[in-house]
Amino acid sequence: RGLEVQSWPADSLLSQRARALLAAPDGRIYLGLESGLARVDPASEPIRAVRLPGPAAPVVALAWADDTLWWSAGSEVAAADGRRLELPVSLAHGSCRALYAEGATLWVGHAAPAMSVLSAKGWRRFGPADGLSADVFHVTRVAGDLYAATSAGLYVHGCLGSGAEFAPVPGAPPGVVRAQV
Repeated sequence: RGLEVQSWPADSLLSQRARALLAAPDGRIYLGLESGLARVDPASEPIRAVRLPGPAAPVVALAWADDTLWWSAGSEVAAADGRRLELPVSLAHGSCRALYAEGATLWVGHAAPAMSVLSAKGWRRFGPADGLSADVFHVTRVAGDLYAATSAGLYVHGCLGSGAEFAPVPGAPPGVVRAQV
């Protein structure tokens, strides 16, 4: 009742595996696909995806900073306007799995136990010495706190009283799931 099912042809951009998703300030949706970038305008009829210039490789992370789309295909970070970031090997370990932007500040999560931030002050790396001891897959800010989803659980930046830049969010140890019945 009232349910409408819509499908797309097998060769459509919308039927490809999406590895990253971003809702942009203009209401459009950006997709990181196995073979590059696409943009979707959910207000259009019918909904269509448009391939964007950029990488032909899998796009693993997306962010919106400086009024433009930023993407990562793992070994590079670039903007839709053509700008490219050189990830210093000492900071980045050559791989980007997550992007998070706040104005002109860009947080980069890495496959090694590290995260880097690029701000007006330049690059800064966070790693095991800063309390971050796992691969970073996603970064977001909620109610003023910066969180990192890692292979060892959820970490928070600037946890007061922890003595470290990052600390695990208190809760069940990684790998343990508790359910209430």
